[in-house]
Amino acid sequence: MHRVLYFVRVRQTLCATGLLAVSACAPPACSESTERATRQDVKLLVEDEGSLAEAARARLIGRGASAIAVLETGLYAANPPARLRVVRTLGEIGSAEARPILDHLVARDPSPDVREAAKQAISRLR
Repeated sequence: MHRVLYFVRVRQTLCATGLLAVSACAPPACSESTERATRQDVKLLVEDEGSLAEAARARLIGRGASAIAVLETGLYAANPPARLRVVRTLGEIGSAEARPILDHLVARDPSPDVREAAKQAISRLR
């Protein structure tokens, strides 16, 4: 009987500890800070052409498919060189979730360089 009570108390303690660990990083707070950092990286990618943009690009690639929607927003007011950086980043991420964005760029982007880069990026999607 004592042994059963011991295991019940151990289990309760472990469950309580697990809940505290999970609540330390509540999903809305963590996802909000990650999204904020992703938006900042997209801004750097679009507005800078140097090492800051390259570092932001590497972080975005590291985030994978979760960065795609924010990368898409970076296309709206970007100039052609910035759109090229976004397209290349989407290609490096390699997720099929980027396909609709890239298809749209192939069909509608005014820059032939961006259209060609989007075609190449599509070929790298999984």
